[in-house]
Amino acid sequence: FMTVSLESYYVIYTARQRFEAWLLNQSKTIAYDSNSDDYVVSSLRGTLITNTRVNDETMFVIVTISIVVAITLGTYIIIKKKKQEQ
Repeated sequence: FMTVSLESYYVIYTARQRFEAWLLNQSKTIAYDSNSDDYVVSSLRGTLITNTRVNDETMFVIVTISIVVAITLGTYIIIKKKKQEQ
């Protein structure tokens, strides 16, 4: 029977925490697979977490398109009202 000291447990625990944080950063996860009796690293691709990440460039494009559409729609409504008044 093997005993583990508190210091060794802390080192192992913090190493696992850092490893799991790194996996999450890489869009991956780790889970125990009872069929193979081993740990398996799998990808998070296609989940809501990775699909909702938006970088600054994408956000700029979305905001720019929204502003252009709003201005175009506003201009169309103003022109249409002026034509109806005449």
